[in-house]
Amino acid sequence: MEYVCKKKKNKSGTISVPIIDKSDGYNVIKTVGSSSDEKEVGRLARKAEEIIRTSGGQLIEGK
Repeated sequence: MEYVCKKKKNKSGTISVPIIDKSDGYNVIKTVGSSSDEKEVGRLARKAEEIIRTSGGQLIEGK
C-alpha cells in the first residue's frame, strides 16, 4: 500500500487532512481532521504522517 497525506481545501474555506491510498487510484482511507487555522492544519498533517509511519501498511478504510 502507498499511503500519503494531503491537504484539501473545502468549499467552506477549511482545509481537510485525509490519508490517501494511492496504490490503486485515489482512495481516502481516513480523514484525520479539518481546520481553518494553519497551525492546526500543520498539527493534523503531522498526526496523519505519524499514523502512516506507525501503521505498517495496515490502514483499513474508514477506521
